[in-house]
Amino acid sequence: MLVAVELNSLTFQPDDLTKSNLVATSLFGDGAAAVLFGGNSDGPISVLKSVSLLRRHTDHLMGWDFVDTGFRVVFSRSVPDVIREMMQEVVREVIDGRGITTDDIDAFIFHPGGKRILEVYQDVLGCRPEDFVSSYRVLNRYGNMSSATVLFVLDDQLRKVSHRSGAYGLLAAFGPGFSAETTLVQWT
Repeated sequence: MLVAVELNSLTFQPDDLTKSNLVATSLFGDGAAAVLFGGNSDGPISVLKSVSLLRRHTDHLMGWDFVDTGFRVVFSRSVPDVIREMMQEVVREVIDGRGITTDDIDAFIFHPGGKRILEVYQDVLGCRPEDFVSSYRVLNRYGNMSSATVLFVLDDQLRKVSHRSGAYGLLAAFGPGFSAETTLVQWT
């Protein structure tokens, strides 16, 4: 079982009226999600490969500062640019050796960091907004709940989008560090 619990409201600094504190508070919400993986093929999808990528010296882009009054969120405006730089590499690594390209991916199960982030995904992968229907739906309904958000997107794909057996899906999230987590899945 993989559990993601994010309590982003802990980063709110009530006496800090700076734009960055107010924007961070409005962008990130609390959330929790879990997924159960099994060793057999009884589930709706199989995990084929996962890749983690970490960029050195990028911890200043996203994360938290620990101050006397609690946590203070760190979120740089350059995050979409870093995602743009990392996207092709991480996607290439996860599909490498499978004999497939991004054109063979039926489901993009991507963490919706925000509208601008979704637009970067679409641009880099040559996709349309409709290809990220679950990401947009979750972002519109729940906002950004940090790591739990991508599991909400996965749940939306499993419940609301029909896929043929053998279809490929690409699950991806970017986060503090600066890091990328990408998983290739296949519908059973």
